[in-house]
Amino acid sequence: MSERCFWLEADAPFTQTHSHPLAILLIGTLAGWLLGLRQPGSHVFAGQAYITGPEYLLRLPDSLLQGLVLPDFGRWQHGVFWKLVLTLTLIASLESLMSALAVDKLDPLERKANLQKDLQAVGLGSTVSGLLGGLPLITEIVRSSANVAQGGRSRWANFFHGAVMLLFLVFLPTWLEQIPLVALAALLIYTGFQLAAPTHFYHVYRIGPEQYLVFMVTLLATLATDLLIGMACGMVCNAVIHRWLGVHWQNMFTLHYHSEETDSTRTLQVLGPVVFSNLLPLKQALNEVQTKKQIIDLSQASLLDHTTMAYLEQLQHPYSVQGLEFFQPLSSHPLATRRRRQSADD
Repeated sequence: MSERCFWLEADAPFTQTHSHPLAILLIGTLAGWLLGLRQPGSHVFAGQAYITGPEYLLRLPDSLLQGLVLPDFGRWQHGVFWKLVLTLTLIASLESLMSALAVDKLDPLERKANLQKDLQAVGLGSTVSGLLGGLPLITEIVRSSANVAQGGRSRWANFFHGAVMLLFLVFLPTWLEQIPLVALAALLIYTGFQLAAPTHFYHVYRIGPEQYLVFMVTLLATLATDLLIGMACGMVCNAVIHRWLGVHWQNMFTLHYHSEETDSTRTLQVLGPVVFSNLLPLKQALNEVQTKKQIIDLSQASLLDHTTMAYLEQLQHPYSVQGLEFFQPLSSHPLATRRRRQSADD
């Protein structure tokens, strides 16, 4: 939001060729230089004294080689070692998957990430980084969304992002150390606001009240704890809602269907509910056959949640869906959760 204080005209010549985040960094750095943040001191603003100094600027190690250390496996026989390994593995994997799915929705070209390759890259990169004393790698939503916002269209955006950072760290570290931490904080807040803008809340509410409840539970739990716990709370909330809508616990993770094939078509008739927790078997069944036209018959299904509707919406030829006329959506949104009507004549 702070960028609008300085760049009120979105079509100004500078903003057409330079990014707003870059403008924030330049202005923040200039303000830090004018306030003399390189030297300890104080400033009075609105009758309040504020301490300033180099501790409020970005700090970098004197040499990149200082960060390279060999791993120590001396505690591999202790349980805490494997607990940390498992925790970091789950965090890196799950957060990378969730970030990749979130970026899929931001992509203006509507492409889908190869999640298997993404996990392989994260695993290999984390292994190499750990051997050099670095932190685990993750697919990070803030940097990824920044790439999309600035016009990135291919994997080269990530490559040049990292390459430019490396060049600055190696050849221009003193320039980076002029950046005030508050400028970086402003960028993070601005990016977070873009990812959680009020329009997103309205969009989720339009899908259906139950989706809005899951959204808010996940959001509040994440803010109160962390991403993994927030995600778990959202999944539990979603499962409870499905149970309230009539899904039995034994059907929550089991999908019942039978398949009929002819020379040119294959029909999958689904029996019972299709929800986020049992959708994977349907995907696997559809991927088993790629040479025939496939028909998904939902006339005997009992419930289709939003995740299922979104998946059916993105299916392309040679798939077709039948039986949606037997369901009543919970809202006017085309991808809303659908509950089976009491009778086919309703």
